[in-house]
Amino acid sequence: MNVDKQKKAAALAMLDYVKAGMKIGLGTSSTANHFTRTLAAKLKDGLDVQCVESGLGREGSHHGVEEYLEMKYLPMGGLGK
Repeated sequence: MNVDKQKKAAALAMLDYVKAGMKIGLGTSSTANHFTRTLAAKLKDGLDVQCVESGLGREGSHHGVEEYLEMKYLPMGGLGK
């Protein structure tokens, strides 16, 4: 079995773990591409999941990075008491 067929088989195996209501991070690797294409067919059949971009965008490009550029603060007062 060549490498691409192994990646596709791995992607199909991952779909067995996808359940309705899950939030799924979608990557940009070739394996993720196989997963996303197969997941799309399941979404058309009525599977209800939320898909979000994982990482910083397309292999280090500026796409999807905007939300990471803004400094965010989380008040942590009182933790040392």
